[in-house]
Amino acid sequence: MSLDQLRDVRNIESKESDINGKLKFKYFNFDITYSERNGDIVLKGSIHKYWNYINGRGYQNYNDFNMMQAYHAFIHLSSNFGVGLKDMTPENRETAVNLRVSISPTEIIKDNIVCNRQSLKKDTLENFENGVLGQLRAMWKSTYRIKMYDKGKESGISGFIFRFEVHEDRTSRINTINYVHDLFVRHNVDKITKHLLEQLNDCLIVDTFNPDNITDEKDAKLLLQYTNSKFWSKLRDGERKTYGRTWNKAHKLFEKYGLLKIRKELTSKAIQKIKELTKELPSVDQLNKDSDSKMSRSTRILDIDSSTENKVCNHSNFTPPISHKKCIKMSSVLEPVQLQKEPNNRSSCRPFKYKGLRVEMSRYKHSIVVDRDICLSSTLDITHQKRGSKFISEKTVNGLRISNPNEHKRLVKKYLPNGVKNLSNDTIDYRIAHNARNEFHNPRTRKRKKIQRLRESNLLFPIQEVVSNPEYRKII
Repeated sequence: MSLDQLRDVRNIESKESDINGKLKFKYFNFDITYSERNGDIVLKGSIHKYWNYINGRGYQNYNDFNMMQAYHAFIHLSSNFGVGLKDMTPENRETAVNLRVSISPTEIIKDNIVCNRQSLKKDTLENFENGVLGQLRAMWKSTYRIKMYDKGKESGISGFIFRFEVHEDRTSRINTINYVHDLFVRHNVDKITKHLLEQLNDCLIVDTFNPDNITDEKDAKLLLQYTNSKFWSKLRDGERKTYGRTWNKAHKLFEKYGLLKIRKELTSKAIQKIKELTKELPSVDQLNKDSDSKMSRSTRILDIDSSTENKVCNHSNFTPPISHKKCIKMSSVLEPVQLQKEPNNRSSCRPFKYKGLRVEMSRYKHSIVVDRDICLSSTLDITHQKRGSKFISEKTVNGLRISNPNEHKRLVKKYLPNGVKNLSNDTIDYRIAHNARNEFHNPRTRKRKKIQRLRESNLLFPIQEVVSNPEYRKII
């Protein structure tokens, strides 16, 4: 916007400080930087505090602030500046939950949060007012940081309020959020809240215990080991393959001795709080009505009618799907889907993502194809696993133990031919998943090593000629 338009905004305060062609302004709790070169304005501040102030609650953010309130706060902001929601780009995003807990958040941060599951750039513990107002824990990762502190003491209100927040910069993994408009689409809200819960679950939170009260010496020794942050750091750096299994064993041992009460309290209250705050969202029609700009190029809207999942597309010009794809009917416009890059081939389908599945929409707009992942070794459906998975995971094998015992027995017979005597269920599931990967990779690995040995040996003729010929390579 022009400088005259900005100065006409109600309640705008000008500092008139010119730094490299940029002017500074103040608007309620926002610090504003205006670029005279291109007319861009940058607002830095909390939309939560802004909403509380214009509603007479002062500049604070310790109360609940749901998604609809955030939406109306942005609408109020956009109307005052005369800018649509799709003309606003979130440079940074901070999402948080304030949880009323049964013990002091300062004690939780200091005594009960041991470490984070992922490697960190930095892990700091700072005191508020020399420790009088509690402590703040910050964990720095690649594109975001996690902060935990006692919100009650920081805000000067009674009660134990544990604040857990995730601050993400613009290089966030959630690449479907390009404008403020996108923050209120259900698909993106679910991604944001899921990420928040994942970061809480990645923290190792253990209740305080006395090792002298543990009768089993082996368990007492393991508990002391598992509550040592240096142990996890060393394990992460040196034994990456066993890290996940050790993490799971540790939590089973904590569960055995009832040392996850604080963790369960925080997780359950965070889930409940998120449900309350994201229960109501603006409709698609309302969002589009309140946004003046054109819709983001990275999103399209469609919905899958699951009742027609097994129907076959009979269009004469439609390319038939491969065996592990289903052609299903496309129904009414409801949900946003990220449009992926179109492949460089002559396929009549365009790729999309829909709730973790890969889908392809035919150029004949009456149908889409759902792509499913198949394990390269066991041929089981693994679409529910992480995107890009090629083999069954230990968790998938463990789930088959209950959901499909016959399939689990088949896997045991195939991948554990020597039997399962004296093996625990966890070890069985791990070895099945491990051997499934090996079954696929070992032949290629053995051939590569064999060729390497041939290259290093003294032969009567150059081995390169044999290796480079596909027909000769089969003989090897």
